[in-house]
Amino acid sequence: MVPACNRARSGLPPPTYSPPAVYNVGSAVEVNGGIALSNFVVANPSNNTDCQPILKYYVQTGSYTPGTVMNFSTSSVNAAVCDFTGGHSIINVTLNADGSWGTQIIQ
Repeated sequence: MVPACNRARSGLPPPTYSPPAVYNVGSAVEVNGGIALSNFVVANPSNNTDCQPILKYYVQTGSYTPGTVMNFSTSSVNAAVCDFTGGHSIINVTLNADGSWGTQIIQ
C-alpha cells in the first residue's frame, strides 16, 4: 500500500532501512531461480568497478557447501583448466584413473 501523499509535496519520503556494512560487486549467474555472485570484490564508495569476464573455467572434484564463499586458491589446485579465450566453444574434460585431468578442445 502506497502512503498518502501530501498535496503540497511532489515526492514520497524514502523508506527507513539499514544498508549493509559491505557491498560486493562482480559477475553473477542465475542458479535455481536465485542470483549467485560467481566472483566478486568489495565495492568502494564513489568508485566505478568494471567487470570483464575471463573465459577460463576450472574443473575439480570435491565438496562444497552452497551459499558459502569458496576459497578459489585452494580449490583450483590441480584442477583442469578450460580456456575459451581463443573463441572455442566446446572443451571435453576427462578425469584420468591416476587423478590427473585431460582436456581436449573440440570446437
